[in-house]
Amino acid sequence: MKRRGACERLEDIRAAAQDALVFAGGLDEAAFSALPVMDRRTYRALKNALSEIGEAVNTAAARPHGAPPERGLARLGPTVTRELAQADPPVAKRSP
Repeated sequence: MKRRGACERLEDIRAAAQDALVFAGGLDEAAFSALPVMDRRTYRALKNALSEIGEAVNTAAARPHGAPPERGLARLGPTVTRELAQADPPVAKRSP
């Protein structure tokens, strides 16, 4: 099986981020907070999209043979999370 390249992983991040914005689009803060109870399907789809972003970022940041991650890509995960938390409405919960 051929390993996915950096461009393919970045495309995965972009696609998952677009999905997350679509799933959370139009939700006010109260509706977003109620998702786990009121709309499990959307909640789980959003959770999956955010998980895909995290996995793709971690894979893109990793270097072959367990070498340390590249500096720029290693910082991408917190940046993506921060951007999603600052979206209106927030797509990710802000950390304390």
